[in-house]
Amino acid sequence: MKQENSTLTEAEVIAYFDNKIARWQTPDAVIFVAALPVNGTGKIVKAELRKQFGDVLLKDEVV
Repeated sequence: MKQENSTLTEAEVIAYFDNKIARWQTPDAVIFVAALPVNGTGKIVKAELRKQFGDVLLKDEVV
């Protein structure tokens, strides 16, 4: 979650991982959200995230 007056960009977040983790582990995209969906025990509901943002990395298929 990005703080209110933060100027942090997607490129800066991705650049942070350079030389820290393997290139294939580096995120392809970063999405800033107001809050993460959580269940009753406080765990992040990944299915809801996939439902909301699953198409972010989908590209038009060449047929």
